[in-house]
Amino acid sequence: MLQEIAGIAAVLNAREIRDLNRAIEPQTRIDGPIPDRIGGWTVHLAPRTHGAFVEDHAVRVRRTAEGWPIAISADRRTRLNTAAFDRISRGWRPTRPDPLGRSGLLNSGFVDPDDETATSPPATRLIESVQSPIRLDAQAISLRFGRGGDPLFAGTLTRSIEQESFRLTPPPDPIPGRPMGLIVWINPTERGSVPPTVTEAAARIGLAVVVSRNAGNTRPVVDRLQISLDAVASAERSIWLDRERIYVGGMSGGGRLASMLWAGAPDVFTGAVCVVGINSQHRVPTGSGTVWPASHKVPAPPLGTTLRPHPIAAISGVRDFNFTESGARIDALIRDGFRARLFDVPDLGHTLPNAGHLADAFGWIDRVVLERRAEAAEAGQALLDQIEPTRLTLPPTELAPRERRLLERVTLIAPWTEPAWEAAAALGYTAPTPPTQPHQASPTPPGGP
Repeated sequence: MLQEIAGIAAVLNAREIRDLNRAIEPQTRIDGPIPDRIGGWTVHLAPRTHGAFVEDHAVRVRRTAEGWPIAISADRRTRLNTAAFDRISRGWRPTRPDPLGRSGLLNSGFVDPDDETATSPPATRLIESVQSPIRLDAQAISLRFGRGGDPLFAGTLTRSIEQESFRLTPPPDPIPGRPMGLIVWINPTERGSVPPTVTEAAARIGLAVVVSRNAGNTRPVVDRLQISLDAVASAERSIWLDRERIYVGGMSGGGRLASMLWAGAPDVFTGAVCVVGINSQHRVPTGSGTVWPASHKVPAPPLGTTLRPHPIAAISGVRDFNFTESGARIDALIRDGFRARLFDVPDLGHTLPNAGHLADAFGWIDRVVLERRAEAAEAGQALLDQIEPTRLTLPPTELAPRERRLLERVTLIAPWTEPAWEAAAALGYTAPTPPTQPHQASPTPPGGP
């Protein structure tokens, strides 16, 4: 938590720096511009001099439109081995913009000319389109949706990030200097805006909403899956995201895509809400001698293990022609040990429910994180109570070593809870103005571990 507040993606040890150097491909100098719309990191390499770290060299790592990682220094551009770099950077945090909430949105986005309400926060705004670090090439599709074999859907990636655009709606009252949750909403049509009932329901639990302006059912499945991943990367460039509360949802065909992303990208999405349409890895009997086919396979461990605690909700009603299938798929997911629930809305047809019913489903998937944090907060507060309250108001330099260790421990065992925010503030970690390169990988964090 302290590293993320400070804008540090990761702290690299000697072995990781060695592996990063070994990832350099021979004879692969890169000419031409590297698109800035594709996120990356800045790696600060700092040798130890007389017990202190002194920054002397910075290398930017960006990705090309094809997904290749490129290392860029003052005098050289070199391609890195993709598999090796992905392995090294797997735990690196995503790009974090200005953490002061709305200012990040206002500085990086611009008013949507098609949205007459976009006059002041939290109006919907167009945001910069940023390519996800996850690129759904054949290998990634096999890993995430085919359990290492052939996927159950055909197609190759054709979308170009330069041709995509996204609308983002923040919650009306974000807490300044705090990350916020997000729901990626997938429309079944080419509708480029979020239905008002969705933004209203999301606002009730403090979620921002992002939607693609062109990701309806007429586009290829692979492109729609990729665009939804790109939506997260684009939102991360504009607002500080709570990565434990990044959800995906959609209606009809959008709901089916949401369920596939819930299964295939559990390292991105921690829950899903599927309205009047849901897919699963099961062949589900219809009751008339046929089956509803599986659309994908759940990834193998370790990615599949990550999926286990993530909730998925389906919303349907007796007038929806997908009602029986939705219930059957939820039952199959429950039998497989997943946290799944059907929200049966009386008389709902093949349409969106009202904001109240949507908020119930959003709140149910969000509760998993909130309950876990509430439990952690109790443990964190118990540690915080071991420090005299007046000591927490002292400058960080006047804290005793034991007090610093206790405060650091609070942020480790109860991150993003109120005790952890109090401990972080006492240690001098506040949401700073972001540096020129907002996302860093550094050999050591400032002010402590």
